[in-house]
Amino acid sequence: MNKTVTRWLMIAGVIASFYGKTEAQRPFTGSLFPSGKPHALEGGFSLYRFDYKEKLAPPAKSTERGWLRGFHVEVSRQGANPSLFARAAFDFTRANTTYDGSAQDLSGNISPYLGTTQNTLLNAAGDIGLTFLSLSNPPRVLTAYTGIGYRFWERGVAGTYREHYAWKYAPLGLRADYRLSNDLSGAVDASARIMSGGSIDVFFSDLPNGWRDLHLTLGNRLGFRAEAPMYFRHWVFAPWYEYSAIAQSNEEGIFYQDGTPVIVYRNGIPYQLGAHEPSSTTHQFGLNVGARVAF
Repeated sequence: MNKTVTRWLMIAGVIASFYGKTEAQRPFTGSLFPSGKPHALEGGFSLYRFDYKEKLAPPAKSTERGWLRGFHVEVSRQGANPSLFARAAFDFTRANTTYDGSAQDLSGNISPYLGTTQNTLLNAAGDIGLTFLSLSNPPRVLTAYTGIGYRFWERGVAGTYREHYAWKYAPLGLRADYRLSNDLSGAVDASARIMSGGSIDVFFSDLPNGWRDLHLTLGNRLGFRAEAPMYFRHWVFAPWYEYSAIAQSNEEGIFYQDGTPVIVYRNGIPYQLGAHEPSSTTHQFGLNVGARVAF
């Protein structure tokens, strides 16, 4: 079984275990917020670890690692059973990572390359779902949701060229919200993310060799995200983990700006130079800290 699916099923089982009805339980009909209002707006800052690795045969390698800072904004609606759940979220990061990889010349020779990468990462998502179970001792609700999201990553290793990664995804998630007191509440949220429409634009025009830019189609892989936010009065503390992956793209030939193919000679034999994006995985984990207001 796919490891991502296994992770999601394990967390979904843990969430469901908190909702075993007993005779003492009654449906919860109030609000998870002490104000009694079902809507919330939150915003804050993110600090997280970014760990990206491409699948390449040694000695070739390509990794990006570092601690990044960004910001997070979210607006949501969460009620009791039965109730519509809706959420829109936006995350933005502009920060540097350390590139520990390799460089390959036109003859195919590979050498180590260490540098700094300038990154812009953006995630925008909208979710909709249904709260289908609520219990009152303590107050807690269970919600299933889906939606659509968009990921964008501009990657620019210093001294080379930029790459733009982009893809859409559809989450399939479960969220368990609970309230422990008038001041303290929390949630556990886990979702599988079905990737689609992935692409990468490679800006060879950043180099002085006169090559055309390249557009490739990325292969789809299943992703996963889990978070466990805690809400104390108007403060939010949300640890989270996210796994994403990309399958190898198609391969395209490289051309000069005038349409002439780029030809290289290896062992005296001419070849048109081509490129593809290898498969890769990205692990991220961190903490969002901010404020939350019910309305």
